Formats: sequence, structure tokens, C-alpha cells
Amino acid sequence: KLALQVLDGTQPHDIPIIMRSEEQWKFDYTEMKRLHISEHLLPKGATIINAPSRFYELNKQVFWTIIVSLVILTVTLVMLVMNILEKRSVEQKIKDQLSFLRLLMDTIPIPIYSKDKYGRYKECNVAFERFFNVAREEILNRNEWQLQGMGLSQLHDSVDSALLREPGVAIYEQTITPPNGQLHNIILHKATNINARSEIAGLVGIIFDFTDRKKAEDSL
Repeated sequence: KLALQVLDGTQPHDIPIIMRSEEQWKFDYTEMKRLHISEHLLPKGATIINAPSRFYELNKQVFWTIIVSLVILTVTLVMLVMNILEKRSVEQKIKDQLSFLRLLMDTIPIPIYSKDKYGRYKECNVAFERFFNVAREEILNRNEWQLQGMGLSQLHDSVDSALLREPGVAIYEQTITPPNGQLHNIILHKATNINARSEIAGLVGIIFDFTDRKKAEDSL
């Protein structure tokens, strides 16, 4: 109203002095900063216009969405870390068990070996290596036909094929000649290896050499 009176040409002395305004005080944020006026100096109830919005005031829905997402992400990361630590613990226990089984096999003085369902050697102990004068690395993941001249083909017969078709155990005597050329009387113990899914995974074999006992019996 005051502006309209001035524009209409009303003389200043004819314009009444307003001691109290009913309108809300408004102050421009940019001008306040330019003039270095603190917000604490403004009258009570004053409104600041053109002020930059605070993060919390931008959009409360967006704000809480971000906060909740961060909380969920934090919880997920914590669970993931715990899962990884637990997995590492289980892996370490499995490694310890495998190491123990490796030591146990190598400690047994009787030759032991295992094959997968395709007839390839998967494991053997130190006694087996000494009996056939071979190294474990030379025979692993290989069939008898790939290991000619080592005497290992004498361990393969129709019993292997039968055990790989139908689970079971077979014990029988056999005569073999290792690379050293000496004839050995052995008892072969073979059994089907069944995995956790109840599938035929291969077979396990144990060689019991009773050559000395056989010679002693024949000499009587």
C-alpha cells in the first residue's frame, strides 16, 4: 500500500508513519551475507528468503530413504564379513583334516591307492610309491594305459569295472611283478567309493603283500 501511495504521487508528509506492521518481516539471505548481518540480529519471527536449503530440509523422504539404505547396507556388509570369516574357518578345518588324512595314509606301511570313476589315480601313500618305485606326481590323474612299464596295469582287472558299476567290496589274491622284477603274492582289498550325493565316485584299493609268509609256507 505504501508503494502504491508513492507511485500515485502522494506527498511524503501526507503518508502516515506506520509504527507497527502486520506483515511478516522478510530478509534476503544474499544481502545479509553481503552486508555481514547475522541471523541472530533479526527480529523475532522474521523470515529469510533465498536461503540455501539444508540437507535435512531438502526432502525428508529422500533423507530417510538414504539413512535406511545405509543401515541395511551396513548390516549386509557385517553379515557378509561374518560369513567370510566363518567360511575361512571352515576351510581351515578342512585343510587341517586333509593334512591329517595325508599324514595318516603316509604313516600306514601298507600300499593304499584310490581311483576316480574313470579309472584315473587320485591318491596314493608313500608305501605305494615305494612298492612300485614311482612318485605320486607321476601317476595322479592318469590311467594304467598312460603308465606303461610301471607295473600298475597289474592292479586293473574286471573287478574294477564291476565295482564302478555296482557298489561293493572285493577281496582276492593275486600275483604281480613290480618294476624290480621280484614276484609278489598279494591280497587286494578293493571297495567302491560313494560320495556325499550317494554316487559312485571311484574305488579304493589296499595291497597286502604276504610274499614272505607264502615262501615260509612253501618251505615247510
